[in-house]
Amino acid sequence: MTIVYIENEKRKHKLLPLLADHNVKLVRSIVDVISCKRADAVLIDSFGRYALKGILTSIVLWAPLVVRPRGNVVRQKRNAIRASETVSHKLRLAVGLWSMYIAFFFCQAIIYNSQHTKKKLKKFVWSTTYSEVVYNPLTTDSIGSSSELSLPNGSLNIITATNMGFWPKIKPTIIAMCDWLPTSLWNRLGLNWAVLGSGKYFGTLEKEVQSTSHSNRIFIEGWVDNPHIYYDWADIMVHFTTLDAFPNVTMEAMYHSLPIITNANSGGTREQVYHGKNGHVVETQEETVRAIYRYYYYPHLIKYHGTTGRRMVLSRWTPDSQKEVMNRLLEQIEQS
Repeated sequence: MTIVYIENEKRKHKLLPLLADHNVKLVRSIVDVISCKRADAVLIDSFGRYALKGILTSIVLWAPLVVRPRGNVVRQKRNAIRASETVSHKLRLAVGLWSMYIAFFFCQAIIYNSQHTKKKLKKFVWSTTYSEVVYNPLTTDSIGSSSELSLPNGSLNIITATNMGFWPKIKPTIIAMCDWLPTSLWNRLGLNWAVLGSGKYFGTLEKEVQSTSHSNRIFIEGWVDNPHIYYDWADIMVHFTTLDAFPNVTMEAMYHSLPIITNANSGGTREQVYHGKNGHVVETQEETVRAIYRYYYYPHLIKYHGTTGRRMVLSRWTPDSQKEVMNRLLEQIEQS
């Protein structure tokens, strides 16, 4: 099939491996559309100007529109509108929100990136629209060694990597790190916790951490180009969120044989983490403390859960396995 992809430079690395069996034409401008001449499908994975460009391209080429949303994009955009402080920014975000509604209305197929996303967005999509859940595959390899880091080694090293641009993604981490784990536990177990990421609430995280008496054990590293050396340093990952659809960072950590501790309402993360198999799913402060104690006192659990998680990544979320699901959906479109 010939697939016209409305290119988003920041996102295409997640999508193109799933389209490796097809002739993909990248579109950035109207000139690119004219040069395409024909297409079997037009695919977008971003909204705003990308969605409008995709809808127009679909009409010009008379090809079905396929939408690939990144998580619960409607909730994300609504939250962003409420948090915006200027009228002009609110209007720009509102245009992006309405572009989503229009794309969902006109699309002939939708490719969800998790069951969680499907559950949250299906009410905006026609029941007759072709749909499939195609997970983002792991496309990065292990690079480098923790010997390149200057972080100290504790008895139990914890890693968190998150998008600090969304409060629902950073708030649960702040609560766990600053409130749920008492200083006595940090010192008794020799915990060290590194946090990767950047965004609007980076300063809030720094302020909250500095207000604790165990701030010397928390290392806020910010944005890093190579998180793999941090995964190599860590013993476990803690990923607390109420917004993620299917986070890449947890897959990367699992690939490095790290167990995952996540909260019960962590969205699509629950499709990656199975309690007692490759990590712990917790709901309360007590359960969180207990999970950390278990990994400290029973290090064989780290190996067992980590090995199970790595096996899951290599069997379920490879480019080849998810490409098969993508091809199944595209065949339905072609046959219709």
